[in-house]
Amino acid sequence: MKQNIGNKIRELREGRDLTPNDLAEKTRVSLATVYNWEQGKTLPASELLPVLASVLNTTIDNIMMYSNKEQIKKSISRYYFDLDLDEYEKAMDLVKLSDEAKPDDEMEFRLISIEMTHLLHQSHNLITRIDELINEVSDIDQEKMFQIHNKRILLQILYYGTYDVLDELKSKADLNPTLQSFHNLVFGYLVTGQSNSALQLCEEVQRNFQSRNLDVLLAECQWRSGKIDLACEILWKIQKSRNEYPSLVVIIAHEMLYRILLKKMDTKRITELMTYSIDWLPEEFSKNGYDSQQARRKFENRLKRFASQ
Repeated sequence: MKQNIGNKIRELREGRDLTPNDLAEKTRVSLATVYNWEQGKTLPASELLPVLASVLNTTIDNIMMYSNKEQIKKSISRYYFDLDLDEYEKAMDLVKLSDEAKPDDEMEFRLISIEMTHLLHQSHNLITRIDELINEVSDIDQEKMFQIHNKRILLQILYYGTYDVLDELKSKADLNPTLQSFHNLVFGYLVTGQSNSALQLCEEVQRNFQSRNLDVLLAECQWRSGKIDLACEILWKIQKSRNEYPSLVVIIAHEMLYRILLKKMDTKRITELMTYSIDWLPEEFSKNGYDSQQARRKFENRLKRFASQ
């Protein structure tokens, strides 16, 4: 098997008019390593395979000669059971299907299983990074902090499950009834489909804390609870009173209103929204670190698409 792979590497190298030394330089390995590959003495390290495939203008599957289903099945089993957490990205490269080996139901299930495992581990790593960010930041504005916590809750639900996450959010809100803890609980209700509970709590929190940053969350609770006209009213108010809100709130409100109108297929109101906001909205994106010209092109394309309907 090693010799067959070595022959394949040499064949691909020669097809690209590369010398062994060229290949060594482009993949940042020694000339001796390339000779060992081509002579079948060693196999390329898994972390080098993406680079090697790119240099040889081919796929990892082609280099490793994963040309039939049985070889791929063996690879899935090997990497699924043997790898540490840090090795999952390498495994994902190695078990990609080649064009010659179309997946059957069993293979597809096993591929989905290993990719799901990889996704869960990535989620856990991201939760850790978000926790570090929350503990380290001191000058971030409230709305950005809300969004950071939202992302954390979504990842937690994926990794831990709905009930455990909601129980934790309820406990934190009871023990430490702050605007942030209540916001998190409202969002938790919202993303788990408990729209009425989310709306009821959000209205209560809004009365107690009087935070403009809750307006967008309240609008989403109303939207998801079927009170679409009330939601649109708040979102339009944010657009027209944008100087009274943080730019991130304005952006989120605009995109939410666009999604609501898009779902309703209300072309007239979408055109009205884009015509109204196209001159100032790119600047709001610029305040949050995005390229205003790219934002403008995005909204011009939206306007062009719906204005012609």
